[in-house]
Amino acid sequence: MKLPLQSLLVVTSTLVSSATSRSSTVIIPSTVNDGPTISQYISSSPRLDDNKVLNINATAFGELWYFDVVSSTRPDQALLVAFLASATEGYTPGAAVSSILSCEVVVKNGDNVYAAAGLAQNAEISSSGIGTSGVWNGTGCSFSATKDLSRMTIKLLPPFEITGSITLEPIAPPTLPCGPYGINENMEYAPGFGWTSIVPYAKTTVDLQANETAVQFKADGYHDLNWGDIVFSESVPNYLWARGKLGPYSMVILAGVDGNGRQRTHIPRIPFTYLT
Repeated sequence: MKLPLQSLLVVTSTLVSSATSRSSTVIIPSTVNDGPTISQYISSSPRLDDNKVLNINATAFGELWYFDVVSSTRPDQALLVAFLASATEGYTPGAAVSSILSCEVVVKNGDNVYAAAGLAQNAEISSSGIGTSGVWNGTGCSFSATKDLSRMTIKLLPPFEITGSITLEPIAPPTLPCGPYGINENMEYAPGFGWTSIVPYAKTTVDLQANETAVQFKADGYHDLNWGDIVFSESVPNYLWARGKLGPYSMVILAGVDGNGRQRTHIPRIPFTYLT
């Protein structure tokens, strides 16, 4: 269900805020809700990492705060972190879950692959300045951002089986499906599916312990937010996502076919972002 921005603000004043000097906190419950899911698809604040969905039901994509990291020197060192608020991870409806909130981590270190996951009691999404932080209570997992979004930190603490920290220092500016970030811009990549590339590129430091093994490396990092009010496979049945570097430049590409058969392609108005 999509509502005009004014109607959405009536539903909740904490979902979005153009007054970035104010702090706000939203609590996401762990249970599937009945009734329609409400999504926001028009940018109204520099806080692109704020939650965009209310009332996540069993047929909604929900939300995914996604991070991935690839070593700057070794392609066999990489990891991904997913903070999920989705009944079925958004891809297929119907499966019953004890919590729609989970944190999932996969780490590749040479020939070894480590994985861990935990279910949260609730999630707290807090904003200050243009930065947003999230705590998946009960998992030991969280992400945080400074007020100016100059640094993001993922912390993995016990009882989570992989522990440590991941620090991102963003270099490239955020982008939307229609191009560079701006107020009152469209964030809907395809009907029922929103996407923002909040940190297209970041200098990243990984310092983790996985199965009593230290995993430490410098890396290229990435972070985006995905959300939707219908099942992902219905919104974008076929898609290709890629990111990479070419010399001193970075790029993020998202191409696919939506549920109506229309081809969708995201390439920034400035295709390559210079890395300083």
